[in-house]
Amino acid sequence: MKKAIATFAIAASAATIIRAATPTVSGTGVSESGGTLTVTYTLDAAAVVTFDATTNGAPIDASCFKSAAGDVWKRVEAGTGTFSWRPANDIPLLNLDGADLSVRVKAWDVEAPPDYMVVSLATNAATQVSVAYYECEAQLPGKVTDPVYKTSKLVMRKIPAAGVTWRMGSPSGELGRTMGSGAQETPHLVTLTADYYLGVYPVTIAQWNYMNGSKSTDMKAQRVNNMKDLRGDQSESGVAAWPGGGHTIDKASSRLYIIRQYTGIDFDIPTEAQWEFACRAGESAALYTGEELSNTASSGELDDVAWYAGNYPGTVVQWPAFMEVGLKAPNAYGLYDMLGNIYELCLDRYSATMSADAVTDPVGPTSGSDYVKRGGAISAPAYFCRAASRSMSNGSGAWADAFITSPQHCNTGWRLWAPAQAVK
Repeated sequence: MKKAIATFAIAASAATIIRAATPTVSGTGVSESGGTLTVTYTLDAAAVVTFDATTNGAPIDASCFKSAAGDVWKRVEAGTGTFSWRPANDIPLLNLDGADLSVRVKAWDVEAPPDYMVVSLATNAATQVSVAYYECEAQLPGKVTDPVYKTSKLVMRKIPAAGVTWRMGSPSGELGRTMGSGAQETPHLVTLTADYYLGVYPVTIAQWNYMNGSKSTDMKAQRVNNMKDLRGDQSESGVAAWPGGGHTIDKASSRLYIIRQYTGIDFDIPTEAQWEFACRAGESAALYTGEELSNTASSGELDDVAWYAGNYPGTVVQWPAFMEVGLKAPNAYGLYDMLGNIYELCLDRYSATMSADAVTDPVGPTSGSDYVKRGGAISAPAYFCRAASRSMSNGSGAWADAFITSPQHCNTGWRLWAPAQAVK
């Protein structure tokens, strides 16, 4: 049923909804006052709520709902929810006079949330950080490359991995494969059974400072380069070891424990299979652009997507000064700096060989003091900056030392992982 709404003469649908097995939406209504639309709805179970709209039957672009506030872009518990939206704020050139405007409320199962999760860190941990969910990058307030997403907010992208079987490793003829890797990259089939969230960027020092309550300007003191600092010394009594202990983290001084306490989210870092799957974003070539390297030291195919030894703009005196995240092109999942800039730690303990056998949700060796690092770095030649390239990090490795100029210019050497669940 439609009705005219005040000065806009807009017709608004009161019952256009998205339904799923659980949850479902009912009782949707739209009213207008002073140019603000108020949307109400009822949920029969907890859900992440988003919405879209059409005018005269044509869909409104996903970037045009940023003034919406209230019970939207978040997990909402069962019951009645309300949010407001001022179309004129988001679509200044749209002529609403006489238009038919239909609003569609969407309810997402909390076990299958939208593609983007944004964690606002600039809040008091006692009142909990705020978490927002968006269907696509265009819905994020501002641009994903804005400084706020490198300092006071974390942006996570859902990786569609559930049920996917793909080839991990590299073919024998891939250029650069035998330079420090060789048998480490044995191609084999991997099946992942669950989607997961992964950071659009590696964690920056500025983001870590928010979560640990520090405003230190000593960037070197804030970075971490080993698994002991990150998850806890797994040789210590009472510390849950990976993979036997799963994602349990019980070392109160470890950085991931501190992050979990601050955010209320079970963050970790990805396994190397999850890391490589996310890096490739559907590509089987050496680079996530679908291209191969033309040279093992300096390759033009790598220049647009990675900072590495072949295009580092600094001087030898500054080496290695990491570059600000998000300045190079992302992959198809919208992830930045997966190649180059800084090596990234993975959960797996390091093994110099890979089996050719097909595996499901691999977790690496059950023992060992060395861990896998991936992606190459700003000091590395091109052949290290391939999706399949694997390297080793020991417990006290100094490979993340840096000449730091700004908190958002330094990443920490790890990228956050989280279950694909709407926890708050």
